[in-house]
Amino acid sequence: MKFDRYLKQVEKKLAVPYPERKDLLAEIASHLEDLYEEKLRAGFSEQDARQNAMRTMAVDNSFYTDIDEVHAPLVRRALAILPPPLSMVIEHLGVGLVAVLVLITVIIKEEVMIRFFAEMGFFMYPLNLMGLAILFLAGERIFSLYIKKDHSKRNLNQRLLSFKFLGTASAIVGVIGTLLGYFHAFSSAERISAKFGGTFPIWEVSRIAISTTIWGLTLSLVAAIAWYVFRAKGARISEMHVQ
Repeated sequence: MKFDRYLKQVEKKLAVPYPERKDLLAEIASHLEDLYEEKLRAGFSEQDARQNAMRTMAVDNSFYTDIDEVHAPLVRRALAILPPPLSMVIEHLGVGLVAVLVLITVIIKEEVMIRFFAEMGFFMYPLNLMGLAILFLAGERIFSLYIKKDHSKRNLNQRLLSFKFLGTASAIVGVIGTLLGYFHAFSSAERISAKFGGTFPIWEVSRIAISTTIWGLTLSLVAAIAWYVFRAKGARISEMHVQ
């Protein structure tokens, strides 16, 4: 393509979300081709026709500003009015509040869930902190990609490595919690058996100990789903970039 490099430069400066940005670039490319053909018919050489078409079609800062004002989502335009630090604080506070509310709702929705978390003991805390981090990152990605619609290349693959880390860590911490639960139970077998009339309650011990693995793997699955969804979204947008 004769104007690929020029279109890539325009694409980098645009903040218009996809697929609108792809359509806009296609329109610009069409105008460039028309100008190019017109200059060729006027007797220009191919190189001169290409250069003249780009000069004629030259876009300035006002072009980018006007286009962004038309196509930028309402949320992004509203946040742009605020100073960048304040805008970022508001975004993170909003996403964090939603993440906390979701986690609290999951925990207190049913009495069974409350008992489930109470029986997990110490490992409930690191697992729930990782669960909160997963929810926060997922909320930030949803806000950034689907609501604010920041489709810049820099933003497309943000946080993906964090989802991988948190998913793996949740599973490992859950398994460690189960193993330590068994270790603690068997180390105190005589004391526990005395409470149950001389019989060691293996099924009760297993039910409590394995709860950390269940929750850890659940969080790991949530992180894996989030990683796949946001990676797929980034890949679809990347395919729209000027090749």
